[in-house]
Amino acid sequence: MKMVRTKAYEEYKDEELWTADVLPIISGNYSMKIYTLKKGQKLPLHYHPATHSEHFYYIKKGVGVFTIGDKIKKVVEGEAVYVPPKKLHAIVSPYGDLVVIAINPRGLPRVFVKDLPRGKKKGSGRWRCSICGYIHEGNKAPSKCRVCGRPKEDFDEI
Repeated sequence: MKMVRTKAYEEYKDEELWTADVLPIISGNYSMKIYTLKKGQKLPLHYHPATHSEHFYYIKKGVGVFTIGDKIKKVVEGEAVYVPPKKLHAIVSPYGDLVVIAINPRGLPRVFVKDLPRGKKKGSGRWRCSICGYIHEGNKAPSKCRVCGRPKEDFDEI
């Protein structure tokens, strides 16, 4: 048996969009991170471009909302979530404290949708929140996202 020491908690931040206390545990080719998100905190819509990027999340405490691709699912304590390679995904904690354990290949690069070029398609009637991935259908973007609460400026027509 190999015992693995953890680093001290690190706080990850990206402007006002998300913060999470993360306890990283790294061994061999895998890492485990324990995210603690407070009510309203989120990990915005992103993907991992590596072909070996499949990973898992386990809901240790609380209730959250996961977006994977174009699917949005409420998840509760004790459930696990599988994220296939290169799939867009996001986590939102809309109800209260959420503790999530993430297990993934070590050193995965992360690309946030908000950092990608934002082209506008006209007339599709479908709008995606660039933060959580929620898809809205209608002639125009909603005034705010019903999942993460971000304003209409964070929606792109798809």
